[in-house]
Amino acid sequence: MRIGITGGTGFIGSTLCRDLTRAGHDVVCFARSKEKVQALCPQADFALWDAKMGVEDDSLLAGFDAFVHLAGASIAGGRWTAGRKLEIEESRVLGTRNLVESFRRCGEVPEVVVSASAVGFYGNRQNQELDEESSRGEGFLAELCSRWESEAYGLSDLGSRLVLLRTGVVLSS
Repeated sequence: MRIGITGGTGFIGSTLCRDLTRAGHDVVCFARSKEKVQALCPQADFALWDAKMGVEDDSLLAGFDAFVHLAGASIAGGRWTAGRKLEIEESRVLGTRNLVESFRRCGEVPEVVVSASAVGFYGNRQNQELDEESSRGEGFLAELCSRWESEAYGLSDLGSRLVLLRTGVVLSS
């Protein structure tokens, strides 16, 4: 399969990129740094991507069987000042909007798109049991996830099967 990944140099994305290339898939990592892609996943191809600017050439999005959209500034990357919260929001909401618009202009969408989100969608519900049908919670993360997912639905509108991946804290040895 030919698979595109944004956020392929991040914590989850770099592992996914390596695993997919080892399994024989053709992977294109959309990132800001070619050197970082080559260091973390040397078997992947590189395409320039920036959340605020989008992809450098919309035609680079053609021909994918699947696409994994993981790009976003690290939630744990520092204090949540007003500026940091804006960076987190723009990297997700604006980045997803730009990706959808690039696919729209390209005129071709992959069969399936996996788009990152987070369990922060549900807010802090203490010990309440939650599932995919549970309503959105309150607070910064819940609102951010809701806006982020709303942008991703544009991929579904274009004809891709959309999978929203609501991860929690991801740890590694």
